[in-house]
Amino acid sequence: MIAGFSVVSRGFLRNIHPLAKMACALLLFIFCIIIREVPQAMAYLLFMIGLLILSRMAEITFKMLFLAFPFAFLVGICNYCGWHSMESGILSGMRILFIGTSIVLFAYTTTPAELVRSLESVKLPRALTLGTLVSMRFLPVFIDEWTRIVQSMRLRGGPFHRNPYFYYRSLCVPMIYKIFTVSDTLTLSLYTRGFSIYGNRACFKEMPFKIIDGVFLGAFAAISLALAVL
Repeated sequence: MIAGFSVVSRGFLRNIHPLAKMACALLLFIFCIIIREVPQAMAYLLFMIGLLILSRMAEITFKMLFLAFPFAFLVGICNYCGWHSMESGILSGMRILFIGTSIVLFAYTTTPAELVRSLESVKLPRALTLGTLVSMRFLPVFIDEWTRIVQSMRLRGGPFHRNPYFYYRSLCVPMIYKIFTVSDTLTLSLYTRGFSIYGNRACFKEMPFKIIDGVFLGAFAAISLALAVL
């Protein structure tokens, strides 16, 4: 689930507008930098964990924190060695955990199609919305293709560590070929469907910004501000 960015099917965060969740993730990143006290940062992190648990995302949240903790520990140690401040080292490490929770808050509750529809709803340029959708769709495809190539080469006993040229021919060349293949297929699909970056916009499913989205964003901003200044 972590590698593939699978979106959860339940939880109240699934019903919040993607742009509101994107704004919350941005606020989280800003406030985790502003906070300068360890107790405040700990309270803010517990608030985020509690919010995600209430949205039935406990398992994903703890998996992400588990994956981020070694990197957070390394960043904290490096910061402590550089500044000789335990508090600064702890805060630096916790900021990595905040980034992990922001990823869960947005990426695991929003599908690429929902994100593009929300961007279309605010009339962003179609070239930007298409580029966003393609970028989000390409990453899982390339990860799966890379995994299949590595597994195939291992079954054949490929000497990856002994021969860099073999590594290049076995992995890089198939990936480049895959990139061109997917690009050509996508281009033909867009032409077949009559896609154009100009003209009138049409959306299969509208995603209007509702009152509950504004209430959630306002409450999140107020709680974040309160935890930052207390």
